[in-house]
Amino acid sequence: MAVLLQPQRSKQTLTLLVGALLSCIVLLATSYFAWTSSHVRPNDDKAPSNLHHAELDTVEYPDVSEQLDQDTLKSLLLSGSSPSSSYHRQHTWTQLNQLVDNVNETSLPGVTAIVLYNEEVAMQIKAITQQQPSITPVAVWIICTTEDERRIVEQQNFPSIVQVLVRDKSSWLPVPATDYVWLMDKGVVPGSRYLDLLLKLAHTDEYKNTLLGSSLITLVQQLDGNVACKAIEQQQQTHSAQTIHHTWLLRRHWLAALMKEDVIPPAENSALGYWISFSINKHAAIPLIGLPTTNDAQYRVEQHNRNDACAAFNNYIEQHPNALVGQQIPLENQDEEKEPVIFFVSDTNNDWVQLACDMHQHQDNNAAVHIVTISDNDIHQQCPSLPSSRIHHLTIGSTDLDTAELVQRLIQIICMTQSKLFFYMQPSISSTAQHALEYIKVLLVDELTTMIGLPSQSLQYLSWIAELPVETLSKWHDFTLKIILTTEKHHAESFTHLYESVNSADYLGDRVDLMLYMESSSDAKTQTAVQGVQWEHGLRDIRHRIVPTERASMFVEAWYPATNNEYAIILDDGMRLSPLFYIWTKYAILKYRYTATNRNDHLYGISLTAPRVLDTAADSDRQLFEAPLSDDGSKAYLMQVAPSLGAAVYFPEHWREFHDYMNARVADHLDKQLQHIQVPNLRSSQWIHSWRRYMDELVYLRGNVMLYPNLDGGASFATRLELSTDHAHPTPVSMIQLYTLPLVQKDATGIFTKQFLSDWSNLKTLDMWGKPATLTELADRGKELQKQVSACLLGPEYNFDPSELLCPFARVVEYKGGSKDPLPTRTITLYVPAETHQ
Repeated sequence: MAVLLQPQRSKQTLTLLVGALLSCIVLLATSYFAWTSSHVRPNDDKAPSNLHHAELDTVEYPDVSEQLDQDTLKSLLLSGSSPSSSYHRQHTWTQLNQLVDNVNETSLPGVTAIVLYNEEVAMQIKAITQQQPSITPVAVWIICTTEDERRIVEQQNFPSIVQVLVRDKSSWLPVPATDYVWLMDKGVVPGSRYLDLLLKLAHTDEYKNTLLGSSLITLVQQLDGNVACKAIEQQQQTHSAQTIHHTWLLRRHWLAALMKEDVIPPAENSALGYWISFSINKHAAIPLIGLPTTNDAQYRVEQHNRNDACAAFNNYIEQHPNALVGQQIPLENQDEEKEPVIFFVSDTNNDWVQLACDMHQHQDNNAAVHIVTISDNDIHQQCPSLPSSRIHHLTIGSTDLDTAELVQRLIQIICMTQSKLFFYMQPSISSTAQHALEYIKVLLVDELTTMIGLPSQSLQYLSWIAELPVETLSKWHDFTLKIILTTEKHHAESFTHLYESVNSADYLGDRVDLMLYMESSSDAKTQTAVQGVQWEHGLRDIRHRIVPTERASMFVEAWYPATNNEYAIILDDGMRLSPLFYIWTKYAILKYRYTATNRNDHLYGISLTAPRVLDTAADSDRQLFEAPLSDDGSKAYLMQVAPSLGAAVYFPEHWREFHDYMNARVADHLDKQLQHIQVPNLRSSQWIHSWRRYMDELVYLRGNVMLYPNLDGGASFATRLELSTDHAHPTPVSMIQLYTLPLVQKDATGIFTKQFLSDWSNLKTLDMWGKPATLTELADRGKELQKQVSACLLGPEYNFDPSELLCPFARVVEYKGGSKDPLPTRTITLYVPAETHQ
């Protein structure tokens, strides 16, 4: 076969260009900030003497978006116990030591330790300067706020690396030249290997760009809106934290985030941990990681001025009521078992907010919905039952730096909520939002947060999203649908009609690949029509058969699934599709293949047509068919037979089994003829050259079923344009009307309403002849026939292996070939053990 490929014309190029431009801007800003910061040193022209008094220049901190870089953004996805993390972040002390053993000590950067003046400063300096094994700070600064404090410190005999700095209370935090700053609270004495641990962990893939330390409390938002503080029990592993206390190993450029909030004077030592934690997390979006509890003095910190952590928090919030603005505080005893889901609202689209509200109000989807908005929508008015703690208003401009800040804030919310789904509309009216979303897609590509972009014009058909479980929706991108169009002879015109209907369908922004399959009989006009196909939804693949073959073989050979997540629909050029066929397919596959409670291996496909005629009974003519009515308003039912028009989505495991089954059956028919399989009273048993014969056999033997739509007015997602091109023997008009079904159009009302598809157990089931039956009855019928036609025993589970259906019984077969001379006689000797007598 000749194979022609056309590269996908996608939006990825634009995405990469926008991302590259943003990255360049960010890197330039970061580099400039790093250069200026590295030149800020104590204001003294002479070399520092022991305990000399130094004044530091005031540092102008840039906006946080100016120091945004991809490494920092990527780190936002690595929250300690977040399921969306690509790194395992639950390490014991033994595992932490194993991690740091792999870090090269010679490559570690310098650290400046900063201590706030207090009565235990001598004890702190001793602990800092005696850090082991070889990682000690290159400088130690003692911050005093008065001359009296300075004089007291200078009376101590400290090492030469110690300097005393007198700073104003409003700007007490200096910026050193080293890459790292080790800031220490009052009265805190670190163990001898504490800095060694922190610095080495900061250079591992698991913990780089995180703030590590002791976590004493957890915060929860109560239903009345107040935030409560609870003490943390002993932890055996590293864990995601809301606050870090005692000591803080900070990268130098993180200090810019601290200056975004009101500076806390050193005297307020009890609040220092909250100020640093909230500022770092809010303005630099750095994940906080608490270390496990240990009795090893080398890795512990001792606090001599012990304070009640929760009392200190309450005092801090009273003095700084805006400190929690922008912080993501989980609700107390609310949705603990539910999965967080984010809806990003960038436009004033009420339908989009309504979809989020519907998902929030649905009881069985296991979703804890959050809405992040940069629009003017009054979310509370549209969705009053959604807690205010799950509504996040962001104020964003339209510049490149605003885009960077939006990326930062969105990643922060994703990280803090540990969201499993992130819904957004595409394309967004806001250019800032659109650029930010493209960048976030790159950052989340390896994560477990699934981004789902939905076209705004499709929202009216997507109310079913609200009812599906979060776990099911997280599989949104896990499977693909391949569309295969076949054509032959002089069918250029009918092929063009089919292609136009396929090309105009709504694919929800998903990637859908197209394969065009030409039979050897295709004329030049047909080939030209096929080669002129443009396809923007995925890859286009053209194949042209050279050797003529039967239509049955052409149909079956058109597809062989590459994975168990690849689905296909095979259409001949006499078909035409509804513009909503893909939404029906997407909904049904998610509902019955990726929802654990609804999955059943005996479902082998999804029909796009609603049959009016059944042609399965061998002892009667074709019969008019009327679909069964559902007890709960469902618009679907199950039936064994495959659609006579051939328009169906087939499942990979079942199609692979069918492919192998038909291959074995045809090979036997052409050679030994040892298999005698015939379903009782089945018309297709007489169709020797039809794929339907073998499909019906396999479906009956397995007790499999197909899902059919049951829409009002007999509407369908596929129909046939014409039944025959033979003008000498035209098809009667009445027959054409039976097989030409009204297509579901985009203006259809009441389509895909809530509970459009029932749970699996509530679907009506019909057998091969359209008669009511249970799945158990269908399975028993298949097993009974299998016993009659195959010598093999059925396995305990359905393994999609047709060999157990194709074992002929032993029988005498006349040998017609070769020599009829008698076979030579062979003599063998058998030795058996002698009997023993007692």
